[in-house]
Amino acid sequence: MSYGTKYIAEFKDYFGKEVEILFKFKEYSGSQISVKAIEDSGTIYQPENEDNIFHPMRGSEFRIDLLSMTDFQLTDLFVVGKHDVMVDVMVSGLLFWRGWLVPNQYSEPYIPAPYPVTVTARDGIGELKTYVWDYDGFMSPANIIRTVLSKLELGLYLWEAVNLYETSYMNVDVADSMLNQCFFDCNCYVGDSYYDVLSDMLTGLGCEIQQVKGAWKIVRIKEYRDWE
Repeated sequence: MSYGTKYIAEFKDYFGKEVEILFKFKEYSGSQISVKAIEDSGTIYQPENEDNIFHPMRGSEFRIDLLSMTDFQLTDLFVVGKHDVMVDVMVSGLLFWRGWLVPNQYSEPYIPAPYPVTVTARDGIGELKTYVWDYDGFMSPANIIRTVLSKLELGLYLWEAVNLYETSYMNVDVADSMLNQCFFDCNCYVGDSYYDVLSDMLTGLGCEIQQVKGAWKIVRIKEYRDWE
C-alpha cells in the first residue's frame, strides 16, 4: 500500500529544531499542500495506562491544531477510514513519531475562517484489542512481537534491550537476542486479543513497549538506567 503526502505543516519547536508534520493519504499522488499549525499545539503523550508506570503497553497519541484558512478546508481529515491517513512527525529531517489519523476525531469551531482545527493520531497499540489470536504451535517472542505489530502497518523498526538469558543454552553476546532463542506455546493464547498476547508476554519478561524516535522499543524495566 502506497501513501503520498497531501498536507504538510512546518514550524520550529521550543529548541529551534525544524519540525514537519506530514499527512500521508492512501494512494495519493498529487502535490503537497502547505498548511499552518498553531504554535506549540503539537503534543505527544501516553493516555493509555498513564497512571501505571509499570504497565507493559505504552501506546501514544499525537494531537495538533491546524489553521483552516477557508470554511471546511480540511474536512478530508475527518471523512477517513482506519489506516487511510498516516501521520509522520519529523524533527530535523528524522522520523520522530508515526501513527494513524483517528477517524471522526476532528473538530472545528463555528466561527468565521481562519479558525483552528484539532486533529488526533494514534500509534495503534490500543487497536490491537480488536484482533483475535489464532496461531498455534511454538513461536519465539521475536516472531510473536512481529506478528502482533504487523497488524498496525506502520513499518517501524524494532529495538530491544532485554538482557535476560538462560545461560545453559543461550548465546549471550550483544548481537544475540534472547527474543530469538526461546519459544512460547501459542496454543494458550488462542482466542485472546493481540493486545493481551503481547501484554502477557512482555509482563512475563518484565518489559514494556513504546514508540521512541520513530521505532518500537522494547525495554526490560531494569535496563532503563543503561538505556539511551
